[in-house]
Amino acid sequence: MDSGSKSPGMTGRRSLLRRGLAIIGGATAIGAGSRAVRDVGAAPVRGRSLTVYGRKRPVAGTGTEQVLTYGELIDAPDGRAIGEFRTNCFCLPNLDFHVLQFKDGTLFGLRGGYVREEPAAGAIVGGTGRYAGASGTLVERPVEGGTRGHDLVEFIVTLAS
Repeated sequence: MDSGSKSPGMTGRRSLLRRGLAIIGGATAIGAGSRAVRDVGAAPVRGRSLTVYGRKRPVAGTGTEQVLTYGELIDAPDGRAIGEFRTNCFCLPNLDFHVLQFKDGTLFGLRGGYVREEPAAGAIVGGTGRYAGASGTLVERPVEGGTRGHDLVEFIVTLAS
């Protein structure tokens, strides 16, 4: 037997110790991160509605597999910029993923199923910053009078109480 080799028991204990330390370090980092998210900014006002508008830029994607829509969030149809939005549509399972990004936090929404009628409703499934832990509904509907070659949409967010 080679004198430079280690016994299987020693390698196993060291490996187990390293894994244990990695798990403890990871759990500590996750705990610190979750506290930081909860402490950021004021809590969202639950049970209230927030209405913002979006200027959609041209759509990218194949139309049969995935479509990406993005644009600027504004506070009124001809208002000032207050953030950005992105919508990914995974068309085969008919699933839309929405991101509404504001200066003080981000909202995440999902909408499933094939939607033919407008307005289209979905669920707020989380957020960051001011909107950490948010839940509620998200309604997107078209608005007449797009500006500068962009389609105009209205997003109505109602946070759960």
